[in-house]
Order: sequence, then structure tokens, then C-alpha cells
Amino acid sequence: MSKNKRTPDDRRQQWLEDLNEEFRYEIVLNESDRGAVLVASAFVEEALEHLLRQVFTVKSCNTSDEKFASQLNHLTRPGIDAPLGSFSSRITLAYVLGIIDVDYLTALEAFRNLRNSYAHRKANGTRPKLSAEAVMDIRSNVIGPGIWDIRYVGLLTIDVDFDSTVAIVGMFRISFALSVWMLLRTIIDETNWWKHSANAQTPIRSVPKFSGPTFRESDN
Repeated sequence: MSKNKRTPDDRRQQWLEDLNEEFRYEIVLNESDRGAVLVASAFVEEALEHLLRQVFTVKSCNTSDEKFASQLNHLTRPGIDAPLGSFSSRITLAYVLGIIDVDYLTALEAFRNLRNSYAHRKANGTRPKLSAEAVMDIRSNVIGPGIWDIRYVGLLTIDVDFDSTVAIVGMFRISFALSVWMLLRTIIDETNWWKHSANAQTPIRSVPKFSGPTFRESDN
């Protein structure tokens, strides 16, 4: 095998490393409300797929079997005929396997419902706008009420003026972006934890500790 050939783990790690830079600009600054929701949904769905694939890999005794990779791809490929091809099925499986807790489940379901409402035009051709109600269930369940200062977790780079950004895109966009970012960071952190913990059992914590770059510092 060529030393330069990238494995699935290499590609997954690169995706995780690229996520921060790509997410912060696409979601916070460059999209309409609808575009922000749909792009964020794509990120969250893909991150959840990576997490499930990692869990399956840890739990399976057949990872050296070529058929394992084929069957895993079959499970997670997009499409209604794939058992884990939908956002809903991935959320449900993550919960019943104990990977996420009920609060995190609630946040993901709220986000999925928000995504669905933006994916289709209303009868009069209009689309919904981000509002306090649209963001509240996600925000309160994933990071706790009131803890959502976007500067606190570094979602915006230091060369982006926070107040000007709020004036341009609106406070609810900022709140939504942070909520989704925390969803993603928690999934990514959990994926990396499973990658290094064959006996991982504790579900995702719905309210992470804001004390460092990862939420499972004691497990590093």
C-alpha cells in the first residue's frame, strides 16, 4: 500500500479538522436563514454518521472483514431504502444505543424539525425566518439557557467584529449558529472519544463543560 494513500480514518480526521473554518463562515456570515439551516443540517447529519460509524467499528468484531465496510456503507448511505440513510433514523439509533441522552435527543429532534420546516416552501411561497421560538429548543437543550455568547467558545475569529456581525445577520442567527456549533462540537468530541475508548459507555452530555477544547477532558 502506498504511504500516501489516505484511509477512511484519515479522511474523517481531515473532515473534522476542516469543520471549524468551514462552518463558522458558511453558517454565520454567508447564508440566508434557509441556507444557514440547510447547510447546518448537512454538517450535523454527516457528523452524526461519522459518530455511528465509529461506534459500530468499536463494537464490531468483524472490522478486519472486507464485508464489514461494505455492510456499514450500505447501512449509512443516503436514501430511504438505507436503514440509517435518514437524519431521523440516525438520531433514533444514537439514542437507543445510549450514545446520546434524552436532552441531546430533544435538541437534535428540534433541529430536525426546524430543518424540515425550511426545506419546503409554504403554500404562499414564503419561507420561515429564524426566531426565538425556532432556536430555543435547540439552544436550551444543548448548551443550557443563557450560555450562548458566541465569543466565549471562539466561533468567530478574532478579526471578525462581534457587534457588527450581530448588526448584519441578527442576534437569532448568532444564537442559532452557536447552538448548532455546540451540537457539532459535542458529536465530534464524542466521535474522537469512541475512537480511543473501546469500552465507552457514557452518553453524550447535553450541557458540556466550558473549560477547554474538549468536553471529556478527564478521559484524555
